Amino acid sequence: MTTYRLGGPRAMDRRRDETRDGDVVFVSPRGLSDASRFLIEALPKTPPSNALFGMDTEGAPLLAARQLWPEARFRWFHMDAYVASKVATVLDDNGVQDIAAEALSDPPNGPFDLVALPFPSRNERQLMWDLLESAHDALAMGGRLVASTDGDGRALRDAVKKVFRNVTPAGAGRKKGAAFYGIRKREGAALSDRRHVVHATVKSLDDDAGIPLRLETRPGTFAYRRFDDGTRALAEWLEPDPVTTILDLGAGCGALGIHAALRHPEARVTLVDSNVRAIDCARRNIELNEVSGRVEALVRTDLEDLPSGVDLVIANPPYFANLRIATSFVQKAFDALRPGGRLAIVVRAGKAAELHKEIITELFDDGEAEEIRGYAVLSTRRP
Repeated sequence: MTTYRLGGPRAMDRRRDETRDGDVVFVSPRGLSDASRFLIEALPKTPPSNALFGMDTEGAPLLAARQLWPEARFRWFHMDAYVASKVATVLDDNGVQDIAAEALSDPPNGPFDLVALPFPSRNERQLMWDLLESAHDALAMGGRLVASTDGDGRALRDAVKKVFRNVTPAGAGRKKGAAFYGIRKREGAALSDRRHVVHATVKSLDDDAGIPLRLETRPGTFAYRRFDDGTRALAEWLEPDPVTTILDLGAGCGALGIHAALRHPEARVTLVDSNVRAIDCARRNIELNEVSGRVEALVRTDLEDLPSGVDLVIANPPYFANLRIATSFVQKAFDALRPGGRLAIVVRAGKAAELHKEIITELFDDGEAEEIRGYAVLSTRRP
């Protein structure tokens, strides 16, 4: 029996999870995710020579596979650099030095003998299809997919069958959660081009014509196939104050920061996100909107190495992680802004706005709140 620790070296070990008939044990603060557990239990006994894992947030399936197949070669990836950094810490904490946790916009090219991926029910459907097709194309002929979900397994089963033209249940059926196998049996590629270009025009109080935008989006990025209402609210709020430097935190595909660059044609703009695929889209959108001379897009694992002395920081923070990300955004904005520089973030009106305002006022002046399209734009200046 081998025991692995999840959550990093300082995590409290409150939960113990036994898998593979007790041969592989995990201790962690919150317990092993169901999707990871189902994936681990479905790993075949026959070892592959070359396997791809990833898109989980714990690294547990990779650790289990490495114990089961000590002679195999492994790669692990995630589209988010922050998650990849967390998994790298888990690998290091468990003495794994020969496998890197890679942050990539797409699964790496194969050929692999096995690809093992979890598909949590909260993930978007188009990303599931995108990853399944990428997994198919990364497999060698006869290579095996292992896919799991913590939700209703029917959607995953149907998708695996559509992509691979075969599907086999992996293990006993469950009321909630399932795992499936698919075997690559055809030479042709399965991957579809799911890039979608959004056309949007943003008007403001002093601009009847509006500013047109062209935004390439992809599954797994914010916001796929649409111009997010919160982003539009903050874009409409932007004032024509003279600014020379702008920082967009959590920029996604770059919609807000690129609009700010068009609205402030003398300004230099920096777009920052931890999602590698989103930043790839942002870089293409910089070209599409012809602002490449003064806008740059950067992957940052945890908002490190940001510019300083900035005139304006803008952000549409995500609504998860128990406000951890929003708190980090506010702290990093304070550090990046010059004295008198302005922070503007957009959140849902109501309770969310009240919570975010509490975070802001710990560092900044009280500032202002303006409701637009059911969202609250909170703005303040650095003392």
